[in-house]
Amino acid sequence: MPDASVIVETNWILDIALGQHEASATLLDLAQRDQIQLFLPVICLTEAIKAFEGKRGQWRDLANRLVATAADLGRNMQLDAFVISVRGAATLMVETGDTLEQRLWETLEEARRIASPLGMDADTLNRAREIRNLLGLSPADAAVLSTIVGARGTCSEFISRDRRAFDTDESRSYLREMGITYYADAAYFIEARSISR
Repeated sequence: MPDASVIVETNWILDIALGQHEASATLLDLAQRDQIQLFLPVICLTEAIKAFEGKRGQWRDLANRLVATAADLGRNMQLDAFVISVRGAATLMVETGDTLEQRLWETLEEARRIASPLGMDADTLNRAREIRNLLGLSPADAAVLSTIVGARGTCSEFISRDRRAFDTDESRSYLREMGITYYADAAYFIEARSISR
């Protein structure tokens, strides 16, 4: 029986897939060992794919600029070694994107398997519109927050490293009013709940 439960969101998925935050991976490990129960708004699965596509597009754009720069610099024979390095960096960037996409799919599958899904219904959508108007969140963040509010009878603790959306005075106040404890980092949750790793 899990010692604690918590709602995670899109950034948790990306943290694991992209190797960005150790505490997020620790949460997954704790859930795999049945020490905690994770809940995940289903919209976050799609949102993680979309966010990854955006990051990957930036990497590809940079790789294309590097290739163009290498072609321009390639006219100067004294820069041959540098040009080879720049082309290698562009190739590595594309290959790394391919590898990370595979890790994303694996992480999405594991998240789907290990975390209990929190769905959306008409009330969730109506509340999301109200939250968006009240807090000025993006439609996706409002939908995530609405899903969390709708699940507060099941779980009332929430982790997100998206400080721009959820770690504002307005969002924190709203979460408190709704009876939801917010953690800006998985490490804070683990420490506050005294969960042994």
